Amino acid sequence: MCDIVCVYCTFYSLSLHAQLQDSVMCSVVANIWLKNPSNFQLDGYQSLAELYVVRVLCVSRRWDDVRPFLDSCAGLSESVRDSIARQVNAYKHKLEEADANCIEVLEEHGNGAENTDHLTSDVAVDQTHAINGKYTVL
Repeated sequence: MCDIVCVYCTFYSLSLHAQLQDSVMCSVVANIWLKNPSNFQLDGYQSLAELYVVRVLCVSRRWDDVRPFLDSCAGLSESVRDSIARQVNAYKHKLEEADANCIEVLEEHGNGAENTDHLTSDVAVDQTHAINGKYTVL
């Protein structure tokens, strides 16, 4: 029971600090908890690592930090690390495509293009929404 409460409290703390965009505190919480060998076998270990990757590293576009972070999580199997890294890479490419589309729209508007109705709606990628340069993962 104590382990479940500990996982829940850590998950909640990480979620709260991610919502507040406090990446330093998120990093501290995630790294302390995920590097503790007594947590490696707990049910929430993988979920907490994924939460940190998605809510902190992906949101801040710290792509180069994803693999080293995953490799530091001794409680994750190599296949899980590879799977998360592949998903992040696919997500990164979707964001890059969305950014390219936004730039194209801005360039067309800047050049006085009149027929841009098909590109004037908000650009969305899965659960990520690009508005004013901010990305929110729901």
